[in-house]
Amino acid sequence: MTDEPLGPRPATRRRRRLLSGLAAGGLAALGCAAWLAATGLAARGDLTQARAEVGRLHADLTAGRWAQADRDLVALRRRTAAARHATSGPVWAVAARIPWAGRPVRTVRGLAAGADTLAGQAMPALLEAARAVRSGAVLRSGDTVDLTALRSVSRPLAEAAARTGDVRRQLATLPAHTGLSWLDDARTTFAAQVGHLDGALRTAADAGRVLPGMLGADRPRRYFLALQTNAEARGTGGLVGAFAVLDADHGHLRFEPFAPDDGIPSTPAPVADFGPDFDHRYAPEESTRLLANSNLSPHFPYAARVWTGLWQARTGQHLDGAIATDPVGLADLLAVTGPVTLADGRRLTADNAVAFTERDMYAAYPDIPARKRALTRLAQSVADAFSHHRSNGGALLRALPAMASDGRLLVWSADRQEERQLAGTPLGGVLPDTTRPFTELVVNNAAAGKLDYYLRRRLDYRLGDCRDGLRSTTVHLRLTNTAPATGLPDYVTNRSDDPAHPHVRGSTLDWVSLYATHGAQLAGATVDGRPLLMSMDQERGHPVLSAFVEILPGQTRDLDVHLVEPAVGGTPLTPVQPLVLPQSTSVSAHRCPAG
Repeated sequence: MTDEPLGPRPATRRRRRLLSGLAAGGLAALGCAAWLAATGLAARGDLTQARAEVGRLHADLTAGRWAQADRDLVALRRRTAAARHATSGPVWAVAARIPWAGRPVRTVRGLAAGADTLAGQAMPALLEAARAVRSGAVLRSGDTVDLTALRSVSRPLAEAAARTGDVRRQLATLPAHTGLSWLDDARTTFAAQVGHLDGALRTAADAGRVLPGMLGADRPRRYFLALQTNAEARGTGGLVGAFAVLDADHGHLRFEPFAPDDGIPSTPAPVADFGPDFDHRYAPEESTRLLANSNLSPHFPYAARVWTGLWQARTGQHLDGAIATDPVGLADLLAVTGPVTLADGRRLTADNAVAFTERDMYAAYPDIPARKRALTRLAQSVADAFSHHRSNGGALLRALPAMASDGRLLVWSADRQEERQLAGTPLGGVLPDTTRPFTELVVNNAAAGKLDYYLRRRLDYRLGDCRDGLRSTTVHLRLTNTAPATGLPDYVTNRSDDPAHPHVRGSTLDWVSLYATHGAQLAGATVDGRPLLMSMDQERGHPVLSAFVEILPGQTRDLDVHLVEPAVGGTPLTPVQPLVLPQSTSVSAHRCPAG
């Protein structure tokens, strides 16, 4: 008999070591999971509180409560720093590298890091710029801008824009689908907010760089200033109802007297040349010779060059650029200046300016020359009120960016370098020459009536699957004429497109155009379920599909435009024409490879 060794056999010892190792590993994994859960919940709580702090900071900035805004920023930075700290360290770093399972970890870390960068780097610079604007250092009064102070503000704005751009790009690299719907929604919402902030800051920073020169820092400047009446729709907004020349000299602004639209006659020859695509589409309407049809295109630089060309043809004077606004923009300015009293005693306020200018004026002044005089006096009254208003800048801090982002304030410069900077901002009003998925609804009134005041618009952009480099797309357009069938003046319900035949009172005719993605082809179109024949043009690389659509009072017309588009990537672009009523827009898209 052989002696047995004392203790467990080797195989048994190996099994025990393996089980012990597995148990230890399991405990470590459970510990890591518990740590991730605990710190992740803490970070989520801090980020939720940070969102509330952002709301308070915005309110205090708007109201000019600087001491409180400073305290808000301290509290915000404390929250975001805590969230970033909670999601840092070796456990989070290792977990983020795990395939699939690491997706939510990477997203949470990225959200915390992005929020902390905004709070710690972008927000302090933004607060510095806002304090300078609101304190009155930049805008001394409505007609005087301190150009030195304006230049100093552009530096912190550019810094804030740079940091926000970093965060926007970092968020774009995070997993969009983590398996946790609340986290995916949080990422989408945060990315949209950062994208909006990034665009606003870049616009403000670019404006801060270009405005000193445009406001006459080096030499006096003169600009064509157009008031667009979008009750009669045009591509850039509305028919030019009144205009003036704005003088700028070393930051001092002066409005020359406003004149009605018939103050500029048509010219026998075009005042600008925009190439064969433009001529094919707009030359029959005399767009480069006639002020009334000068802005059929949504590309604002075209209209601006025609306006300055028409002015030079009439007066022999060179202008340095053009600016456009509309009654909605006037209402925004009246929110800054307060109400104005017109010559006939009427009181114009931010609340009634749009309705009076684009609806009630036609009944109040049935005589056309009297109405034109009233419109010019109205525009002059708002300009005078703005010029003499002593502002602390706070209301303008809200009004001007909103006007720019909504297309209610458009600016073009004849200086090429300045125009390049403006073109990259909403101020430029540029129809972008882009290969990204794109659609824009543009309406031009074809009846010479004023019924687009009542036009409601809806656009649904539905992008299908990508196959073999192509995708099928449908753009659904819904146009509703909310005008009453009775009670409107003849001038409003005018149908000069077909005066020899009777039409339903309150009906209108619109030239409806849909701008599509570069390379798109029309596969078919319907209106109210019936086939619709659409013409096809080109403008700045975009196919443009157009048709004349009559809309009776109270009627809704549904257009479906079916396209075959290149399967390009990128976020779809859906610019909105600035009319009286806002457009409702929705986008649904299957993902395509980046293009």
